[in-house]
Parts: sequence; structure tokens; C-alpha cells
Amino acid sequence: MPAVLPRRPLRHQAALPVLVAEPTLCLRLRTETRDAHSELEAKLGLPQRIATLDEYIRCLVDFYRFYAPLEQALAEFPEWPMAGVRLRERERTPWLLDDLRALGLDPRELDWAPQAFLPRLGGFAEALGALYVLEGSTLGGRFILLHVEAALGDAISGAEAFFAGHRERTASLWKDLRTAIDAYGAAYPDQADAAVAGAVATFRAVGDWMLRER
Repeated sequence: MPAVLPRRPLRHQAALPVLVAEPTLCLRLRTETRDAHSELEAKLGLPQRIATLDEYIRCLVDFYRFYAPLEQALAEFPEWPMAGVRLRERERTPWLLDDLRALGLDPRELDWAPQAFLPRLGGFAEALGALYVLEGSTLGGRFILLHVEAALGDAISGAEAFFAGHRERTASLWKDLRTAIDAYGAAYPDQADAAVAGAVATFRAVGDWMLRER
């Protein structure tokens, strides 16, 4: 059996480069909007601020007046199919319409939020960031609904669609959106900053609108 010679140590061996993967777009959205998200939650104080039926109705009215023009603006971007997003199945304005009608209101008498209160969506990346915020709110909406149902009971019967979100499909639709966002971010890395800016602007716009002076 031939002798096994000891390996001589290599002198001045160059260090191998460490490859660090770029964060996905969803990870950037989550981390870089954390402060804006936390600030909004603290300002809104939901669900504790909804203790009466009038407060529930006022909350739904405000959300309708904000969501209706914003979702209309999102629908004007033609890139959604290319990005793998079926926007229509994510619209929440129809749910708000159903809830308000169930509570005896006529949404046709409600003005939409002025343009000044809406986030500025200069391109599709900003729109994608805005949708990230709107869809993310469906996760917390179910928790809010549990509180409101416990506080108001049958008074809101038939008017729970908005906060119920996509119900049993909420988690799967959220996962699908995150997959689409990450695919978009990988295909268009130069648009990541714009997507984050759109999400931050949406968080702040919701707060400005909901807490405006009446």
C-alpha cells in the first residue's frame, strides 16, 4: 500500500468569496415598512376603538371612502396579469358595499376620499407595494372582527364581510401574492425601492385619512 503523504499547508491561500443572497422583495417590504406599519396600528387603535354600532359604521364608511378610489386607481394598471395577480378577486370595495347596505346605508350618497389623501402611485411597482399593504390587512381583519362580534353581537349580523377578508382563502391568497411579489422583484430588481415607497406611502395615507379632522 503506498504511503499517504501529508498535505502541505497552502501558503497565502486566497479566501473564497462569501456569496450573500439579496433579500427578496417581500422581505424588504416587511422590514422596511415595519415602522410605518407599527405607527399606523398604534394610531388606529383597532379593534379597541370600535365599541358601539355607530363607531363600527363610521369605521366602515371611512374605509369605503378610502378603498373605493384606491382600488379603482390600482385597476388602471395593466400589468397585473403579467405579474401573476388576479386583482379582481382581491377587491374589498364590494364587501364594504354589502356591509354598508346591510347596515341601512346607501353608499351612493358617500363621497370618496379626496385625491390628496390617497397614496401617489407613480408606476406599477408603487401599485404593487400598495396592494401588499391592503392584502396584508386581511390577516389582522379577522382578529378585529372577533372583537367586534363579541362587543356588538347580532347588531352587525350580515355586515362582517370587510373584516372577514377572504375567510378560509385568506392565508393562501396572501401566500400567492407574496410569491408574485418576489417573482416581480427578482425580474425587476431596479423597481424594489419604488415598491417599498408605495407601501410606506399607503400605510401613511391610511393613517392620515382615518385620523383626519372631520
